[in-house]
Amino acid sequence: MKTILTIYFLPVLLFAGNDSLTGVWQDRNYPGSVWGNTYMFYPTGEFRFYFSQTDCSKRIVSYSGSWSLAEEEVIDLMITSKTLIEGGKLVPSTGNCASDSMIVGGDMKVLVLYVPEKMDLSISRIYKDNDGDIQRDVIYIDGMKFWKFGNNPDDFIRYFEK
Repeated sequence: MKTILTIYFLPVLLFAGNDSLTGVWQDRNYPGSVWGNTYMFYPTGEFRFYFSQTDCSKRIVSYSGSWSLAEEEVIDLMITSKTLIEGGKLVPSTGNCASDSMIVGGDMKVLVLYVPEKMDLSISRIYKDNDGDIQRDVIYIDGMKFWKFGNNPDDFIRYFEK
């Protein structure tokens, strides 16, 4: 009599707890000369969010503050500062811009919010992306797919703080 052994491979789902959520998450699965929308979650409870570097017409560049898990599938962000571009003018875009226009001649300012803005985002479980040559952890944040690029945001901050 012949015994058949069947093995099923299922993707590993991890709850997006503090340890597994810590790191750098981008809405593109590939590195490039510019970054897409990117979350940086620090183990200290701090976070930074950077809008895509290809949207050259956006006045708000980034925001930051603290984060915590409110429920199993919800993350609370308390935004305490925003980096924005004041002034300047919109002109037709050039270079790496994916937007139709870009801001020229504006000044970068940091706006400190003395009354934090609360933002609740839905999150999915973390799973392994088996698509492509590079396998990364994936999570959905507010319905958008994000890939994990590293565990330590400090290793990546130089790409954003210029």
